[in-house]
Parts: sequence; structure tokens; C-alpha cells
Amino acid sequence: MAVVLKQPKNQLLPYLLVFIIPLSQTFSVFGSETLSGSFDNMIKWFTYAAFFILLVYIKQSDKSRKLERMLLVVFQITGIWIAFFAIFGLGGWVEYQDIFLGNRLSGTFQYPNTFAAVISVFWLFSMIMLSKKNSSYLYSIFYGLPLLAFGVSFFFADSRGAMLFFPVAWLLGVCLLRGKNQINYFVYSIMSIVASLLVFNQMKNLLSSGAGSSAMNVFIIATVLSVGILLISRMILLAIFKSTKAKSLYRQWVLPAILIALGIAGGLDLQNKGLLYQNLPDSIQVTISDINLETSSVLGRTSFYEDALRISKESPLFGFGGDSWKILYPKYQTVPYISNEVHSGYLEVVISHGWVGLLIFVGFFAMLFFLAFRSRQSAQDNDKFVLVTASLTSLSILFMHAFIDFDFSFGSVWFIIFWLFTMAIPENTFKSLEAKLSAGSKKIHIVRLAHICCILLVAGSAFFSIRFYYADQQVSSLLQNTSLAEAKQTYESAISANPYKSDYHIKLAEVYASETNLQNRENNAIQVESHLQAAEELEPNNSNNYLMAGKVYALLGEIDKANESLRKSLLIDSFNINAYDSVIQLEAQMAIYLKQNQKNEDAQRWAIKALEDYKQYRKTVDPFIDQSIPDKRPLELQKSTQLLISQCYLIVGEYKKAIEHLSMITDENPYDILEIAYAVRVVANEALGQYPEAGRLTKIMLEKSNEFPKSVISLRPLVSK
Repeated sequence: MAVVLKQPKNQLLPYLLVFIIPLSQTFSVFGSETLSGSFDNMIKWFTYAAFFILLVYIKQSDKSRKLERMLLVVFQITGIWIAFFAIFGLGGWVEYQDIFLGNRLSGTFQYPNTFAAVISVFWLFSMIMLSKKNSSYLYSIFYGLPLLAFGVSFFFADSRGAMLFFPVAWLLGVCLLRGKNQINYFVYSIMSIVASLLVFNQMKNLLSSGAGSSAMNVFIIATVLSVGILLISRMILLAIFKSTKAKSLYRQWVLPAILIALGIAGGLDLQNKGLLYQNLPDSIQVTISDINLETSSVLGRTSFYEDALRISKESPLFGFGGDSWKILYPKYQTVPYISNEVHSGYLEVVISHGWVGLLIFVGFFAMLFFLAFRSRQSAQDNDKFVLVTASLTSLSILFMHAFIDFDFSFGSVWFIIFWLFTMAIPENTFKSLEAKLSAGSKKIHIVRLAHICCILLVAGSAFFSIRFYYADQQVSSLLQNTSLAEAKQTYESAISANPYKSDYHIKLAEVYASETNLQNRENNAIQVESHLQAAEELEPNNSNNYLMAGKVYALLGEIDKANESLRKSLLIDSFNINAYDSVIQLEAQMAIYLKQNQKNEDAQRWAIKALEDYKQYRKTVDPFIDQSIPDKRPLELQKSTQLLISQCYLIVGEYKKAIEHLSMITDENPYDILEIAYAVRVVANEALGQYPEAGRLTKIMLEKSNEFPKSVISLRPLVSK
């Protein structure tokens, strides 16, 4: 910090505009759906901005360019580590949670699509860096060694989106390069892609047969061979280049034209399952076949996007604050899906920060792309030209893939993005601006003022970040056997550090409601009410918060308030099956309790409410029960809820419906469920005068347990008289 103030740089000023992104997010705080999410998002962006400015400052401060080369080395080593760690996890050499999801490799990102996009970045970057003319053998090994790991990881991730955008980004690299660089890139790319496909297919077959060690042996041997072949190819290409004097301009545009024509032909072949398609590995064929607008994944994302645009219309200018999608989508969804991410980085910005936020976001990165392209055009040596081209090509796939997935939600992705931009942008950005600032005595004050403002913003962000982290660590340290007194103290401490997180308030309210000291009951009730209201004010459209609040009120014995809160949950999220379970169980249990205590009218009222809610549930979910919906929400009520509904039918005197309703309970269910179901059937048949059937059912259950008659006796008071 002291160095920045003592030696302020004019060239740094344009990049300080990155702080406009988190500053613009303050507008959405006033209409935020979750203050915690909004502040978390702002803190993240102040961190990203500070990281970017630090990298740019390092680059501009080093006239020898040693640190710039170090940035390049660290970036490549990062990619090597990500790829090899994933491959080692694939072979069982390392263990990492969710490194492999289903049949797809997800690496350290624990999400295959983003993992594939990031691997694509390093794969493209390495292939373009290898295109540099007159590189050393050590340089070729450094960038050639991980090529196979990148390719194999990419195909094991099995991401349709990444496979769709990778050829586009690769072709962009061909178009941006020229002359010998272009030929080198093309040759090394084809070698890498073909080798990766062959090794991927062999490893997949071995892994499917349980031969993990053999698969890893194949990978290691193939990696060594691929490096050897690459070095031989390098010598051959150098020899060819020495013997040819073709004009670079001719080569620059002819090859892309040929590749575009071949790409169109290849696309038609893949679409019609021709010769090229038939020679691909089976898993790749399946993935390619799924790249169409009719797949469930695409249709699911279409629903996300339609709902996202519908949400954005409610606050188009400044949005609803960070992390608002996960709060709002249940209220607006038209089909019952689960998705805490909108699966589009740009739509996430629109929902969180409005179209103004998106304009600022796109505008800043458009400026960086413009500066990077200008740096490429003015590059004085081939090394710089290749580096900028590699950075731009790699960046392109991340910004393209973010249209269809939530890559922007990963902090590591933003570190990669800003690292690439730092390597691509020029040292001297706006010479005219520098000249104006250099003229006059106010130069140093303007530059320092800008730096001081940014430092203060970062310091403030760090202060709140530490407080929020402390609160999170406090809550995370709680164990299941923690006493109520200790839990209360912990949550109170967490709330004092971060009063904006609704979860803390609900958990503390639950602790107060759980205390059994009757002397403090009145005070506890006040505290419960206070914290539940605080949670409601923080996130007024969070359906799950109302659900949890309803359970807390029920724990406290405030049945009417519990029922009201649960109904608010359903009002916001009509597909919240947990809320249906909770509200029906609450009403049915009240009806049963009142009926057993001979309060017939009140029991009838609560039973009717439970049955009406059940009818509303059926009306809501029945159209979707048999539909195939991507990421479909669970739509079935708990078996315990179904049993309570049948007992409500007994209370209101609809005995046939009680019997019919229990048709969903089969003999495959556990005994405790069967016991109640059969007891309801026996009581209902007795009420209908069908005593032989009641006797038959009783005989069946007596073979399982002699205690069954007790269950029948306990349910007989529910029969309407």
C-alpha cells in the first residue's frame, strides 16, 4: 500500500475502473432480497478488483519483465496442477470430495461444466504458446507435457456446452495467429486432440472394467510419448519453415477459410451421424448427439432463462442484489425444478444488479478486450504477440461458456480471468491521459486520490469480510451435542458480527424456543418473535425461512402463528412440498388432538383445513407428476403425511375416502407405516358396517404383531358420531 502511494502510476488509472463494478452493486442493496448475499457479492468483487490491480501494478513496476514472465509460469503451473490432480483422482491416486460426479470428471471445481471450461482455457493457452517460433526444447516440454492431461480431462468432463464452444474458440485462435505461428498451432492442436481422444477412449474402457491402475499406466506412457512426438514434430516443422518462403498474409487467411469449410462439413457429418461421427468414441457420440435444442438439459435451461427474464422485469434497472436468484426463482417458476443457479452468468448479473449493472459489467470487460487487442496489434516481438493471442483465445471460451452456465459464480474463475487480462493488456494504456496528468502540479494529487479511494474501499471490504468470516466460523464450530446455552451464546455472537444473515436469526429463535425453563417462557417467546421478524425483514421472499419459522413457532406452541408462517411459505413457493408436509401435518395433528379430547367442532375445523390444503397440493402438482422435468423437485408427500390425511377423513366422516386414500400404502412399506394404515382401514370399515372386512384386515396384522389391536383402539375416537 505504501509503495502504491509513494510511486503512483498514471497507467494504472484506467484499470481502477474495475472498482465501478462493486460500487455499482450498492444501488441494488436498497431493494435487496438478501442483504447477506448482496454484501457477500460486493466483498467478493472488491477482492477480485484488488487482485487485478495488484497484478497490473506488479506488471507495470517491473521494467525487466521478469515478473511478467513469472506470471506466465505461475499460470501454466496452475493449469498443470488442476489437470493432473483431476486425472490422479480419476485413477484413484488421490481422494477429493465430488472429484467425479456420476460419470463425469469435475476436478477441484466439483462441477463438470465449469471444470471443462477452465480446462479448455489452459488447453488452448498451451497450444497457442507452443506456436511460438524458435522456442527452446525446455519451453516445448513445459507447454507440451500437460496437453494430454488437458485433453483427457476435457473429454472425461463430458460437457456439451464446452464441446460446443471449444471449436469456436480454437478457430478464433487460428484466425488471430499468422504465418508460422498459425501452422504450428494447427499441427500441435490436431496432434493433441487426436491423442487425447485415443487415450480417453482407452482409459474409459479400462476404468469401466475396474482396471484403474492400467488406465493410469496408459496415461503416463501416452504422456511421455506425446512429448516425444511433439519434439520431433517441432524439428520437422522448423526444417520445413527454413525451406519455404510463402507469404505470411497468404497463410494467415487461407487456413482459417479451409478450416471453416471443413468445420461446416464436419458439423453436417456429426449432425447426420456420418463417417467422422462413427469413428468417435461412443461416449463422445452420445454427448454430441445430445447437443440440440430438444434435450432435457437445454429445455431445463430455457425454463431458467424465461423465469430469470420474468424476475428482471420487476426491478430492471438495479436488480435485487447478489444471490437473489436462489431466493426469488421459486416464486416465479412455472414448472417445479430445483436450481440455486440461473445457469447464465450474464442473466445472474441482470437479476442481481439490473440492466445498468450488466451495462457496466460488459462495458468494463469490453474495454479490457479492446486494450488487449490493441496490445496484440502493437506487439514488437513474437513472444508478446503469441502471449496476448493465447490470453485472448483462452478468455473467449470463458466469456462464451458463461452464457449457458454459472462459471462467474466461481471465485477461482475470476482469478483466472484477471490473470489472463493482466498478461494481455499493454504497459502504457492511454498516452494522452498520461500526458495530461503529467502537465501541471495537480498530477500527483489526482493519481494519489484515486489510489487512496480504492485502498479505502478495499480496506472497508476487508473489515466486513473478516467479521462475516468470524461469524461463519463461530457457527461452523457448533456440534450436535452442544448445549442450548452454548448455542445461544454462539449465535448471539455471530449475529453481532453479521446481523444480515437470516439463518443466524432463525437458528437463535429455534434455540430460544427449545429452552425448557418455564420461568423464561415469556421472555423466550419475545426473543423468538423478535428474531423471526428480523429474518423476515432481511429476506421477505424466502420461502424456506417461513417454513423454518413455522416449525419454530410450532416448537414454542404458537400453533396459529406456525400455521400462518407455513402458509406464507406456500404463498411464495407453491411447489414447496416440505411446506405442504409441514402445514398438513400441523393441521391434522391438531385435529386429532382435539378430537381425542372431544372438542369435535374445533377438530372438524382443523381437519377440513388439512384436507383443503391436500386438495390444493394435488391441484398444484398433479399436472407435473408424470412429466419429465430436468432437475425436477420432489413432488410426493411423506408417508406420515398421507396417514394423517386418512385420519382427517375419519374425523370428517368420509370413511370410503379414508380407505381409498390409503391405496398408495402397500405391504412393502415398513411395519410402523402399515400398522397405522391397516388400523385406519379397520376403523373405517367398522364405521361403514363392513365388519367381515375389518376382521380380515385385523387377522392379517395380528400375524405380524399382537400389539395391533391397540392401534385400532387408539383410532376409534376419531370416528365422527
